[in-house]
Amino acid sequence: MARLQRGPGQAGERVTVGGRSAFDDLDSDVTSDDWSLTVHGPVMASHTVSLGGRGLLLIPSVLAFGVWPRVDDPWDPALTYQPPGFGDVWLRDDQGPRALEELLGRRRATILLALDQPASTQALAARTGWSAGGISTHLGVMRRTGLVVRRRSGREVLYSLTATGGALVASSA
Repeated sequence: MARLQRGPGQAGERVTVGGRSAFDDLDSDVTSDDWSLTVHGPVMASHTVSLGGRGLLLIPSVLAFGVWPRVDDPWDPALTYQPPGFGDVWLRDDQGPRALEELLGRRRATILLALDQPASTQALAARTGWSAGGISTHLGVMRRTGLVVRRRSGREVLYSLTATGGALVASSA
């Protein structure tokens, strides 16, 4: 799959080598000289576009898989490509809470997810069916690692997510 990548010194390289250096980073699917651009693709037949001094419109698209030339008259030639890093969006493995469980363990992940509102150890024990002592032990570890904070509210101690804990929960949603 072709990808346009930015590297150090490219602007200076374009001044000394010419516009052809803009395509060096796409990959071996794209070759060019000063007057034409050739795109070889596994999905489509090879296309050679005669630029003839008209210029070339570059169109980054997250929906492009590979490099796609636009060669239809009367429009100027264009090249649609996938910008670097955007392909990862489609490859993301969305396991949600399962990934959080793998990171923290099932019980700690469940406790973090249950803290959508501040809660005491007794309330969390009632929600999960686990002992208040076990919940308290896990909350202590998560407090020391900066995932939750505690504050007193009357005779209760309420636990809530920190920004880090909230971001971790949100990333698993």
